[in-house]
Amino acid sequence: MEATRFGALNSGTVLVYDPSGTELFRGGITDRRGGERENPGLTQLAKVIGPGYRGAETRPTPVFGCPLVREPQEAAR
Repeated sequence: MEATRFGALNSGTVLVYDPSGTELFRGGITDRRGGERENPGLTQLAKVIGPGYRGAETRPTPVFGCPLVREPQEAAR
């Protein structure tokens, strides 16, 4: 499953990589379920994909969404 491969645990996870495969952004872009207002994740993402981005380090932001990967004990049921 791709979610496991990339370590995405929730449906709201956004990942951005540069052409060399370096992860530039990991996190959520809403501050709550269904959120549309400005928030730290959206601000960071805009910087990463915007013009003039120079590879400054970003921190993961909270992700809101449904779980994509079940806990091992749940998967065994």
